[in-house]
Amino acid sequence: MTESRDEEQAVYGLRTCRAIFDARRDDIVRIFYRADRLRALAHILKWAAAQRLVYRELKDEELQRVAGGLHHEGVVMEVRPRMVRRFTVESIRPGTNWVAVDRVENPHNLGAIVRSCAFFGIEGLVMGGQEPDTRLSSAFLRMSEGGAERISVFATLHLTPCLEEMKAKGLAVIGLETDVPRRLGADPLPRPACLVFGNENEGLSKSVRQACTGLVAIPGAWEGGSLNVSVSVGIALAALAQGASGTKSSR
Repeated sequence: MTESRDEEQAVYGLRTCRAIFDARRDDIVRIFYRADRLRALAHILKWAAAQRLVYRELKDEELQRVAGGLHHEGVVMEVRPRMVRRFTVESIRPGTNWVAVDRVENPHNLGAIVRSCAFFGIEGLVMGGQEPDTRLSSAFLRMSEGGAERISVFATLHLTPCLEEMKAKGLAVIGLETDVPRRLGADPLPRPACLVFGNENEGLSKSVRQACTGLVAIPGAWEGGSLNVSVSVGIALAALAQGASGTKSSR
């Protein structure tokens, strides 16, 4: 469902709110905070006063009502939404690394994935099976801990054509699966690359898997066990950053 950018949303969490201030402060409409956060937010509140924006100290239970949850960390901002962009091949800059997810829908997982992408300097995240031109949810932004303000986030209903475009731009497309013989860590991963992760129940779809130039598995001691997808992303991105893992492209 497409939502208007003019609709405000409550975002919360200290790092998330600080990152929004740094990246897109013109989107901030109102600020609410707990007394013990006054010092940490002093420069933001000074700016808000200069802009004649509403900012108000609230008690914890009042912040919970504004945030719609418990995990506000003492600060809530009402902001204009951050919209998810439609992926196009023009989004790919030469030499950049990407992450794509195939039918991963949980906003907490997606937010944690974005946090890892930002930490490791990934250019962008492409979310397959999702509508573009919708807004990033408050839960997504909270779990990203500000990472969503540092990388590009795209959506597409059909991921496979996007991966084909990435290959045409010179990226190796490496899928992470559990049922393949090659192990992450056996060879350096090719770069630039797009690492592709499936949902936890079904893994990569058949068409996405076929679009990959290579497939690798994260080795573990529990046969038949699995990792949360956001954990898998963090492990694979650390390996990509170290340049000492994975498989070479089969192109």
